[in-house]
Amino acid sequence: MKGSKICPGCCPIRISRDVLIEKRDRKTSTLLITGATGFLGSHIAAELAKKGYSLWIVARPGKHQTARGRVEQLFDWLEAGPWDPSKIRIIEGYLDQPDLGLNRTQYNEVLEHADEIIHCASSTSFSERKRVEVETANVQALQNVLDLAARSHTYYFHHISTAYVAGRR
Repeated sequence: MKGSKICPGCCPIRISRDVLIEKRDRKTSTLLITGATGFLGSHIAAELAKKGYSLWIVARPGKHQTARGRVEQLFDWLEAGPWDPSKIRIIEGYLDQPDLGLNRTQYNEVLEHADEIIHCASSTSFSERKRVEVETANVQALQNVLDLAARSHTYYFHHISTAYVAGRR
């Protein structure tokens, strides 16, 4: 962050805590949420949507459903409506890919607009046969989201998980 204590001279300037608190109070801050189609993430996203916050949700499509369809179905199931569709942006992405699988324009928009990141995406499988999938979801995807956070002006990074990630311990 240019001129910041974290990364002098190289990254965008983060917004101040006071500005973020003011934006939260006015509900004009943008919250980027991952894992919004999972258990914890869907409940968090639905509650924030009900309260009128501006949400940018990164979700992957399902086998027979778009990312938007998955999120809307969960919001309906969680009775999150009525929610303001102008305050919810659903972005089809893949956390395990560089730049979250977004094109340059989308990625730059996320960098510019995300005031806070709520990372809820993880794999809760403990099956040895799924080791590669679990490590990809819980290690590589997290690294990609942290990379995004470091490049953005995000003030807070909230990591919420029901999975235990402790390497080989």
